[in-house]
Amino acid sequence: MRRFGRVKEMGNSRLDTIRSAIENYLGLLDGKPKTEQHELKALTVALDRLVAEYQRGEDVDVADEEADPPETDYQSLYQRADASFPTLGYYTHIAPDEDVSAKPGLADAIDDLADMARDLSDVIWHLDQGRAANAIWHFRFTYEVHWGVHLQGLR
Repeated sequence: MRRFGRVKEMGNSRLDTIRSAIENYLGLLDGKPKTEQHELKALTVALDRLVAEYQRGEDVDVADEEADPPETDYQSLYQRADASFPTLGYYTHIAPDEDVSAKPGLADAIDDLADMARDLSDVIWHLDQGRAANAIWHFRFTYEVHWGVHLQGLR
């Protein structure tokens, strides 16, 4: 389901802050183990920054025909996330919209990191193609239906 709203002129500085937040997050998935408290805090800060960028934005119409980014290799992202954050793993999870009597489920932090990376890599691809409106639409829509769900569970 697509959500359309007002189209606002978006300056390069706004696009740059979104790109910077995404690249900061993706840069943490470099395959180098992060096990120290300050390194895990860097992940927390990166996640918070992504949410802040989502909150600062508004919905946009997709300005040009939707072009699909190339398929990102999920397995490679998963392996990089696992190597980058070896202390993260499974955690119990109850979705915020679940009934209070719902039983907790099991979630995988590494899967969360990889799924987020896949969606956010698509946003970067749209930016690189000069499709700013598509990038913003993808950033906002996939936050609402996918990567934001993973982020909130992981957070």
